[in-house]
Amino acid sequence: MLLHMPFMSCGCLEKLKKVTFTTIQKDVRVMAKDVLCEVNNCTFWESGNRCNATQIYVVSHKGDTAKTSKETDCQTFERQ
Repeated sequence: MLLHMPFMSCGCLEKLKKVTFTTIQKDVRVMAKDVLCEVNNCTFWESGNRCNATQIYVVSHKGDTAKTSKETDCQTFERQ
């Protein structure tokens, strides 16, 4: 049985797909691919000083803010 769907012929479905994809894409956050790390005794360290962790957790020594990178630490570190 073939049903007539008026929205199929007007291109509305394609517009809906684009809007849905765009909305979903805005909510997706992708981790940076080139996270560098020089701590070669970390479980996540890879050749080329690459971090292979799926998530990275960075904290501040001064509460929830930092003025410089020296005031932060990577809590993702796991010793090999």
